[in-house]
Amino acid sequence: MPANRLLIIKGNFLFMTKNRVRNNPHPEANAGVFIFISSVFTAVRGIALWWVWGWVAFLTLAPFFTQ
Repeated sequence: MPANRLLIIKGNFLFMTKNRVRNNPHPEANAGVFIFISSVFTAVRGIALWWVWGWVAFLTLAPFFTQ
């Protein structure tokens, strides 16, 4: 599943950045960057889901609307 792969990538990102955040004098900057990155992930996932389900609905319903 692509969603599990995204979660694994997100977990690796959190694990890698944890050591960097520990010595960070400005942790609020990293929070904003992470919120932005996760919002981009969510937007891309939502667009992909709409696209896939749109094609599924179109391909399943198209024969009923043809002659």
